[in-house]
Amino acid sequence: MDFSLTEEQVAMREMAKSFAEKKIAPTMEEDEKEHRFRREIVKEMAKLGFFGCIAPEKYGGNETGYLAASVMTEEIARISPSWGLPFNLQMNSIQSVLLNFGTEEQRERWIPKLINADLLGCFAITEANTGSDVASMKSTAVETEGGFVLNGTKMWISGVPVADLGIVYMYTDKAAKHRGMSAFIVDMHAPGVTQKSIDSKLGLFCAPTGEIIFEDVKAPKDCLVGQKGDGFKICMSMLDNTRLSSASRAVGVARACLEHSVRYANEREQFGQPIPISK
Repeated sequence: MDFSLTEEQVAMREMAKSFAEKKIAPTMEEDEKEHRFRREIVKEMAKLGFFGCIAPEKYGGNETGYLAASVMTEEIARISPSWGLPFNLQMNSIQSVLLNFGTEEQRERWIPKLINADLLGCFAITEANTGSDVASMKSTAVETEGGFVLNGTKMWISGVPVADLGIVYMYTDKAAKHRGMSAFIVDMHAPGVTQKSIDSKLGLFCAPTGEIIFEDVKAPKDCLVGQKGDGFKICMSMLDNTRLSSASRAVGVARACLEHSVRYANEREQFGQPIPISK
């Protein structure tokens, strides 16, 4: 079995490597120190087609696939794990949900804007007392004649407070437990939505993280993705794709650690001579 990359995938990897070294690396240390998010960097990544890998051409995608996205994510994260995160927020989360479960109208409306980074995305699952136990969330979406009314709080959400659009998971039927969870695509600037920054992190300072508060947010009926009760299934499917991107970032960080360690070992002197290196 041949595991080598195609010429196109190699070219995309090299493009991402060059972008990271030229556009991210020069200001990375200062930006991390100042907790500075640069929307223009996401926009430049979008112009190069970074977020179009999984979408068909009719939505503005390039159909190069998850492997191409993963090798680009790795190269970006090798320079800055913070800037590897937009692959998840713009593509692996929201786009994968819309492509697999959304309506054609939802795909046409939202996917091109995510690919072009006209809108910045996020996905909201975690709550203050709800981490890996997704089914224990408390947020609710009550159906009304005109749509849904959303209430609840999401915590530790990547992309907040700069997000424009989010896939949000809430209960439409709490009594049904995980089978009563539903998925919604939500305008993060709608009345009743409040985004707050969380700065108490150990790293990834160029990647915003925050809290979302939903207070009687009126969402139209077409914000529901899939059917009521499909939320848990949709969430688990989405997480398969976001974990792929997260793993790619981890590989990029590991490569950077190895490269820095080798460089240090080759420069290090002890007792007046270079330290011995096993061959």
